[in-house]
Amino acid sequence: MLQSTGLADYSVAGRLQQLGDALKVLAPSEDFGWINRAGWRLHSRAEPSKDLRTRLRAADEVFRLGVKLIKMAEQGDFRRTAERACLYRDGLTIAFLVMRPIRSRNLTSMTIGREVERRGADWWLCLGPETSKSGRPFEVRVR
Repeated sequence: MLQSTGLADYSVAGRLQQLGDALKVLAPSEDFGWINRAGWRLHSRAEPSKDLRTRLRAADEVFRLGVKLIKMAEQGDFRRTAERACLYRDGLTIAFLVMRPIRSRNLTSMTIGREVERRGADWWLCLGPETSKSGRPFEVRVR
């Protein structure tokens, strides 16, 4: 019935799970686990509607994009300062994530001097045990 809506299998499964979550809020004393279980069953049998591999790009291509954005920001005399800063930030973020993929929460909370340290001529990424999934500190030189 829901699949006749034209939605992808994963979308249908997700909508069922959202419905179960909404019903839990509306009637917390009722058991709507059966809806979530149905959503999970659909999810486990779902097949992608699109071949996402056609959209993937090689890491070196993505890295070059990040570097290109940084250069555009540095040479962008025609841009406002805020636009150049955003372009530089975006390019740096893209290039950084290609070299050192980290969790988005860690990425968005990074600050220079705390998680990003300069040691001599090198820059280091230093994540404390409270921010890592394993509960252990993580330190790596960033080139």
